[in-house]
Formats: sequence, structure tokens, C-alpha cells
Amino acid sequence: MSTPPLNAHRAHERSERACVPLRDLLGAVATARETRFELVCWQLSIDDCRVRPAWDVALRTGLLEAAGTDPLTTQTLYRLSARGRRALLELSRRRRPDGPAGARAPSSRSSERSART
Repeated sequence: MSTPPLNAHRAHERSERACVPLRDLLGAVATARETRFELVCWQLSIDDCRVRPAWDVALRTGLLEAAGTDPLTTQTLYRLSARGRRALLELSRRRRPDGPAGARAPSSRSSERSART
């Protein structure tokens, strides 16, 4: 029995690992004023290969913006852009199908009253 080529094995391993949802990436970036890719991976305690797809999408679509340079590493620091903050808000709303936290469902009495009018 032959073994599968190394590239096919790596592709299968990559498909087995779940990527970080964009919502989680944006949330991690939002907690820091300025951050870089490696720090986000460390904060999430997740391998960089699982974070990279969401990071690349966030950069490509303008959800992250350059915010300066890290004086220790000379790497670019990033923060959420205005578009990124709106996206995080929208993605957070979708996470809770029952509406925002603290929102109350209408009581049966109020439903009865509205049905009468």
C-alpha cells in the first residue's frame, strides 16, 4: 500500500484544523489599542496557521488598519478600523439570535393588548 504524497497529507491536516472565526479575531484585536499578528495568536492561544486566514481577510477587506510600528520588533501594529468595529458589532449581534443582552421578550399580556388594538 502506497502512502499519500506529502502535499496531500498536509492539505488534509489543514482541512482538519478549524480556522478562527472572523468575529473572534476582531474581538481579540478590539481588546488591544494596537496589536500585531503574533500577539493576537498568543492572546487567543491558537496556532498562527489557524488565525492567518481570518487575519488575511480582515486586512484585505479593510477591517484592520495600520496604527504604527512596534518599537521592539519594528513590525506594523494594527487596530480595528471603523469598518472593523461595525463588522464586529454586526457579527456579535448575529451570535445572539434572541437579540441584544438584556432585551426582554414581550410578555403575553403585551402581546394580547397589541392583538386587541
